[in-house]
Amino acid sequence: KNPEWLDEKIEQDKKRSSKTKTVYSKTEDKTILKLFFEGKTIVEISEVIGRTEKSVRMRLYRLNYGLKK
Repeated sequence: KNPEWLDEKIEQDKKRSSKTKTVYSKTEDKTILKLFFEGKTIVEISEVIGRTEKSVRMRLYRLNYGLKK
């Protein structure tokens, strides 16, 4: 049997991971591309749509507008 703290941590991680796997809607994709072509930064786009910078960067990449590092 796991210690109580470990069971709590596992439950927290399960809840957190389900939140991070939300699918982008077509509206979000359009908004991201619109803002991107307006010259907005990844940070600005992420603030507007309420996603992380990493998520926005990955979405742009998957939409074939990714930025090379």
